[in-house]
Amino acid sequence: MRYRLLRASDATSDVWSELTALQAVMPGRADPMLNPELARLLCDIRSDTFIAMYEDGDDIAAAWPLHLRAGNWARPLGGPFSDWHAPLFRGDTVVSSQNLLAGCDISGMTVFGYAPSPGEDCVSGERVGAHLTLLPGDGREAIAELVRRFPKHTKKMRRVRRNMERDHNDVEIVLDDRRRESFDQIVSMKREQFASTGRHDVLASDWAGRYLDALRQHQSPDLHVRVSTLFLNGRLAAGEINLCSSCVVHGWLTAFNRDYSVYSPGYLITEDIHKDMPSRGQHIYDAGCDLDHYKKYFSNAMAPLDRGVMRASSNRRTPRRLLSASWRGLETTLPGRAGEIMGKVRRRSDQILISEIDTPGRARGLANALGL
Repeated sequence: MRYRLLRASDATSDVWSELTALQAVMPGRADPMLNPELARLLCDIRSDTFIAMYEDGDDIAAAWPLHLRAGNWARPLGGPFSDWHAPLFRGDTVVSSQNLLAGCDISGMTVFGYAPSPGEDCVSGERVGAHLTLLPGDGREAIAELVRRFPKHTKKMRRVRRNMERDHNDVEIVLDDRRRESFDQIVSMKREQFASTGRHDVLASDWAGRYLDALRQHQSPDLHVRVSTLFLNGRLAAGEINLCSSCVVHGWLTAFNRDYSVYSPGYLITEDIHKDMPSRGQHIYDAGCDLDHYKKYFSNAMAPLDRGVMRASSNRRTPRRLLSASWRGLETTLPGRAGEIMGKVRRRSDQILISEIDTPGRARGLANALGL
């Protein structure tokens, strides 16, 4: 038995096959975000892509594709585009996530979408819930139950849809839009959203563009992109770029045109996606965490999600990690506005650090965040 840290670009076809088999037998790991094929795509784009592995004889018993940065500190695979991250384990493996990191001499990982195994305690900071829509069978009963739970909201959205169809002669909804220009328009709209809100543009880096393009071209049943769009009189009102497996649709990059906000186009397109999914054999829509105020209307289940800092079981804290821990501590102990500001600064810095993979990019991101 041994731990091994393997550069993903050095992995053989046998390694990739074993990782795919691990995901297939793990309950609760069907989300495309946990597909090891993502690491296979990323290893040609980012040289910091590795696989932390625990081997039992000739077999891989545990594996965690990730990015390894300075100080042997790990970041989630795919950086800001990784809504879920977690290792894959063989059923009889007793190695924990922290053991796996420590065994590969990794100090720890900053996580924001860690998927705990059943019964696993939170070891990374806080546990929240990710919104799921479960659509068994043809999905009609699940949708009918949501209507019964939120009758006022349902009535409102029906009225909004009628108003939209009344006000626009040409309403086009495409639930598998394969036009490259539609994909590019959604990305452009998302970047405009980052600019208008002052958030870091995670789509600006060269590697992010290459990653999205690789995903757009990669079409397999268990890992493919599906684009859904809503056009009003020829203008894009809303769109979703979703990452899909054979049974899960993962709500990923979503954007809407504020000129049409009166019609709630983002909600309407998600509603149509839900109705369409069962016909494609997909019965889980994963909308992720936060934004409870509107996701609650189409969610009927929650999945635990952890975020914070996961330290390896044998981690020796470096001055950098001690500073990080102290900063997080002050967020909760400083009174009122001061703690909120520290939390906002830390979250903005985290977003820049996971998005930018070189020093100039991080410097530009931090300068923009500080208004320099």
